[in-house]
Amino acid sequence: MDPYCEQADDDKYTIGIAAALCLASLPVIYFGTRFLVSTLHTPWRPWPIALLFILVPPIMASIPLYTHAWHQKWSRPKRIFLSALLSCIIFVADLVLLAYFAIIGFTFGICFLGYLGPI
Repeated sequence: MDPYCEQADDDKYTIGIAAALCLASLPVIYFGTRFLVSTLHTPWRPWPIALLFILVPPIMASIPLYTHAWHQKWSRPKRIFLSALLSCIIFVADLVLLAYFAIIGFTFGICFLGYLGPI
């Protein structure tokens, strides 16, 4: 087998794992912070939770990208920059995917069920 083809397959799986971790971290953060939101009634409460939603998914995506054996010949700052850039791109793609699912679900609810949601 060609070693370059095997490395390309590993890269594809690594990016898929990073995208899955990024996507899976969003509901984990949501359900993990629901108790905090319901118990704390302070005006500053949304800011730390928003920081969690903004920072944790790209960090979760960058972990497999940085630790994987791809591009180990590059210097450390270059690998960090590449993994940070790819994790931000993956995070934006996950948010676009979630928005697409929300639009499709809302459209399905209106067209087929005649339901507009809680009003």
